[in-house]
Amino acid sequence: MARYSELRKELGETPEWFDFRTAVIYRSGGQCERDGCYNNGAHVHHMIRISYNPRFALNVDTAEFLCENCHKSVDASHRKWMRDI
Repeated sequence: MARYSELRKELGETPEWFDFRTAVIYRSGGQCERDGCYNNGAHVHHMIRISYNPRFALNVDTAEFLCENCHKSVDASHRKWMRDI
């Protein structure tokens, strides 16, 4: 399993990365995409960790734009899930 930091360095500041990020933000209208949340988005979040499956790194269908609080909540849930398995 590749490390996220290595994959992120590989993607770097490529045009493909900017196009992916822009498409996710545009789709969301700049708002958090979590149900019931009406905050401005802040983070493009990969629903399928790219360290698990790098082929989804630039797939807008497996990404969502989240506000700071929702992003922290999702990451905390993932860390708990990883400890429990």
